[in-house]
Amino acid sequence: MRKFHHSFRRFCALLIGLVFFVSGMFKLMDPVGTGLKMVEYFRFLHLDFMIPAGKAVGVAFSLLEALVGAALVSGIARKAAAVTVLALIVFFTGLTLALYLRNPEMDCGCFGEVLHLTHLQSLLKNLVLLALALIAFIPLSDGYEARKPKKWGFAVVSLLVVLFTVYSLRFLPMQDFTAFSCGSQILSGATEDDGLSADKLAVLSFSDAFGEYCDDLAAEGDVLVVSAYAPEELDSLRWERISALVSDALVCGIRPLLLAPSAEDVPMTLGECLYFTDYKTLLTLNRSNGGATYLADGLVVSKWAARNLPGGEDLSSLLSGEPAETAASAYTRGRVAFQGLMLLCAALLILL
Repeated sequence: MRKFHHSFRRFCALLIGLVFFVSGMFKLMDPVGTGLKMVEYFRFLHLDFMIPAGKAVGVAFSLLEALVGAALVSGIARKAAAVTVLALIVFFTGLTLALYLRNPEMDCGCFGEVLHLTHLQSLLKNLVLLALALIAFIPLSDGYEARKPKKWGFAVVSLLVVLFTVYSLRFLPMQDFTAFSCGSQILSGATEDDGLSADKLAVLSFSDAFGEYCDDLAAEGDVLVVSAYAPEELDSLRWERISALVSDALVCGIRPLLLAPSAEDVPMTLGECLYFTDYKTLLTLNRSNGGATYLADGLVVSKWAARNLPGGEDLSSLLSGEPAETAASAYTRGRVAFQGLMLLCAALLILL
């Protein structure tokens, strides 16, 4: 009976660890989206002075979740992990209770953009985790000592998590769960009668300097959209790269569009391709400030972060390929890479 009780406590700790690890990794995959969610929480809690630090705080919390979850799964530093998890679960339960009672128009963001929960679902999830935590960690001492291979597994997974975080901060999400993921169709250029499901249709609305909507420009032909959701943060070198990209697109016969919230801080030399849309749309289209998105007849084919914008040869290669196949390849490549990373981490934490 005592052995069963010990095994059951370990099983509960394992479940909590998996939830924390998966939740943390989902949020680390999209630091920009995590930062936006953190800003919503700061506004809900009337902590507006913390808004500038939203992205940094969000990434730090997500990294803590992932590492603590990995520690629970492997059994490393069990007491420290237990105390941390109990504190986090109590805090999250109180916060989601406040969200349930106040019912603001926001998502809890528990699993990033991957899974959206209602306030009630989020509260119930945390209550279940709290119950599991009380079973698993009270009392804190259970005599469990992780074997040496587990410690090595935790060390390798921790390194992978940190590297994954660095990658996500520098480039686009490994797997895109936004409305403008590769394979999505711009709504003005297609309807559900075209054989596309509703979750693959997206609206990209923007206007010119006179306030006239020009949505059809992105839904017809070959188009390269550069997203500058914060033009004031782009330095001269970034603008030079964007100008070079616009020139390469014109040479290749691709229509370049520069979308920004306003003309302020945008070089006058790019005025001919400048159009305007809101900040949220730009963030959804491309998470990278100064990033680019290639569209073929309204189909989202490929995306690049500002750090790895394509050159003329890359654009020519895209034109010579089949858009639907290229989009499917880009979407599948990111999904397989992320799933492979998660499976590797699971193997290192559980099987070693």
